[in-house]
Amino acid sequence: MEQIRFVRDDGLEFLMDGSFRGLAPWGILSFSGFGNIENEITTEKYASGDGAEVTGEYIPQRPLDIKADVKDTKNNAEERTYALSFFNPKHKFTVYPTQNGVTRWIAARLQKSKCDPPTLGECATLELAMICPDPYWNDMDSYGQDIAAKAGGMVFPYRCPVGGGFNTGYFLHSKTTQIINNGHVNTDLIIDITAAGEVVNPKIIKDDAYVRMKMTLTDGDVLRIDLQRNRITLNGENCIGRVDRTSSFQDMKIEPGTSVISFDADSGDANMSIVLYYTPKYLGV
Repeated sequence: MEQIRFVRDDGLEFLMDGSFRGLAPWGILSFSGFGNIENEITTEKYASGDGAEVTGEYIPQRPLDIKADVKDTKNNAEERTYALSFFNPKHKFTVYPTQNGVTRWIAARLQKSKCDPPTLGECATLELAMICPDPYWNDMDSYGQDIAAKAGGMVFPYRCPVGGGFNTGYFLHSKTTQIINNGHVNTDLIIDITAAGEVVNPKIIKDDAYVRMKMTLTDGDVLRIDLQRNRITLNGENCIGRVDRTSSFQDMKIEPGTSVISFDADSGDANMSIVLYYTPKYLGV
């Protein structure tokens, strides 16, 4: 591992790397949990005959185990004091490992830490055991994509006819877009719908699944459909109770590869400006 950076929920950081000549004061001795994945499968024996039926499977939380030491014994006291203060289980952490020039991130909680006083003349060592409730590594980039992009309608120098009007731009409404998920597993969308006029019952569609809202948007309204957290807000206020009951959040997941997303409304779809956000997820670093 080239480097592991820890960021605490209060903004403090802790750095270790895999090279004695690196800038980090701590050197990585060993690590596990960064490239492996476990799939827990439950089965039920058949009443007769061989084998069993698979009744369920899921990927559990990801454990991370890391061991490092201080590179220079002269820094033992200072670095050990900071490590004991930094790795406080009352805080939440984000872990950023870098391998082969690629950095991913994952949210983690501290399960166990150990940094005993070192023997005279030896480097202080640090042992960490962390748990990641969501087992997938996240891309450093969250992608945003317009379904209805806005094209320019005015150039300079501009000659405006006396008594005439002019347009500064217009929406290119293809009503569909392709999303490319380069990750290893499904990911969820965050959808922002901005109304430039009246929109009745806006709808976002993927294949045969959709999320439809039973409401009328007016000029300037911003509707956010957050399928990562199953939250829907209108101008920042919760409105999940306005979801059409035939909607399906689960079937709106973006599989690896290419997905086609479209939009519609009972009326006013030309007044919808839509941006889709998503983060690819990976099984390892």
